[in-house]
Amino acid sequence: MRYPPGHKKRTRHRIVRAASRTFRREGMGRTAVAKVMKRAGLTHGGFYAHFRGKDALAAEVFAEGFQALEQLRKVVDEWHGAGREHPLIRVYLSAWHRDHPGEGCLLPPLAGEIAREPKNIRHAFTQAFERYVGELGRMAFGPDAAPDDPRTLALVAGMVGALSLARAVDDPKLSDRILRDCRRSFIAAFTTPHSVQK
Repeated sequence: MRYPPGHKKRTRHRIVRAASRTFRREGMGRTAVAKVMKRAGLTHGGFYAHFRGKDALAAEVFAEGFQALEQLRKVVDEWHGAGREHPLIRVYLSAWHRDHPGEGCLLPPLAGEIAREPKNIRHAFTQAFERYVGELGRMAFGPDAAPDDPRTLALVAGMVGALSLARAVDDPKLSDRILRDCRRSFIAAFTTPHSVQK
């Protein structure tokens, strides 16, 4: 059977998107290839026509996930246009982001897990992470923010840690407090004293 032009590319993209959502919701180590293919609506055997193995899939998930920042940028731009200071912090440390790991940033659900993965997966993660941090830095501090601006790493590490903890605890009030207190603290840390908003 002959497929139309672009079929293989579209199928590969379906697999990557299904893997990205499943990794974020359930963890990479606990996600089997068969589950990813089922979520993509494909048979298990078709996986190896697109990827050498799960490691290659993971590398593509990182690259695609870290580049897919347009939705976040759109929300940040809307909030910025409405005069809200530090919209990235407000959006990232929101209840919605906490409650939708399958749609949000890859870092909070996967960073701790990646530390236990083989070297090649950690290397792919590191390469994608460096590009991602630079993009978040421009969103947070403007288009002229330098790639090595120390504020960017401090902010990203803090937001990832806060969101991870907010998801980990089983007390809803404590979870809300983690988001609220960290959001306020980060906004205060990166805002001039006379313009802090709650």
